[in-house]
Amino acid sequence: MKLLRFLAVPLTGASLWAGYQFTYTDGLTNINSSKWAQTGSVSPGSNGVTGNGSLISTVAVPTGNDYDVHMTIHTANQGPCTGSYSLYARSTFDGTTAYVLTVNAGSIGLFKEVANSWTALSWLPYSCSDGTVMRLVVRGGAITFWSGPYTATYQDSSPIAAGQPGVGISSSSGDTIGTVQIGPIDYLPPAAINASAVETSTAANRVDLRWPAGATEANSAGLQGYVVYRDGVYLGSPLTPNWLDQTVSGPETTTYSIYAADQHGTLSAPALVSVSVPAGLATSTAKLGAESDLRRPTAKNVPTGPSVDQREVGVRPTGSYWARRARTSICFPET
Repeated sequence: MKLLRFLAVPLTGASLWAGYQFTYTDGLTNINSSKWAQTGSVSPGSNGVTGNGSLISTVAVPTGNDYDVHMTIHTANQGPCTGSYSLYARSTFDGTTAYVLTVNAGSIGLFKEVANSWTALSWLPYSCSDGTVMRLVVRGGAITFWSGPYTATYQDSSPIAAGQPGVGISSSSGDTIGTVQIGPIDYLPPAAINASAVETSTAANRVDLRWPAGATEANSAGLQGYVVYRDGVYLGSPLTPNWLDQTVSGPETTTYSIYAADQHGTLSAPALVSVSVPAGLATSTAKLGAESDLRRPTAKNVPTGPSVDQREVGVRPTGSYWARRARTSICFPET
């Protein structure tokens, strides 16, 4: 199990995926039994469903077991959340096997449930409130989620193979979940970064890369960020168009591959940038006797003249002074 990134991001709500077309939308003001398999006790209302239970979709997704699903939380007091609220991915209809993204008053976490056995994949302290939008994208072994200002991608090496999206709620205060939307994965890649427009700044142990912001098609899932490799080795996934690599060691020539990535994990063609990293400054290790040149004073680096006291002086613990001649090539007469 490997957590790729967990970052606070300045999201702006639905505008991030405004052009994306969901194939199924339901406000959950009533429960259509031909669209949902229900577990537990949930009841529909004007703002969605409330209660303690879950709804697992029976609607076929055009891209099979890879899809995008999100929902909105509504609190009865229009303030902080008081219950817990969940999104399901690759779930069985009874909800006993699934990826479950859960948020409550104190935390947000991603869990893997297999035959009612739970494993926590990742979590962090978090407080949701009225209007919080939760979103979950599954594609192969990659599970990406958003909630409020947070987004994360988790890579599961043994992913759940199949299942449906769903929603869940556990609240006794009248909070609701609604505006559920389910849609396919967008496989159209973003436009590639122009390699000739990538700016580089180098030193012996660092390379600073900057490039123009990427773009996606108007109806795509929207740009998520970038992915950076060096000589075929993954370095990271920045959300802004820049990367500082402090793992280089000159002199060497290295090649960076920079991809634009959309919110469904589709990558652009790479921008290939070759960078020459300079050598660092040489450091002398020469010794003079048992001491280094920098520690041992010499006639060349010790001040001289009749007004300069060349002796080393100090104060004993008793308060009395001590003095001795400096260890240099300059001699003083005996007193």
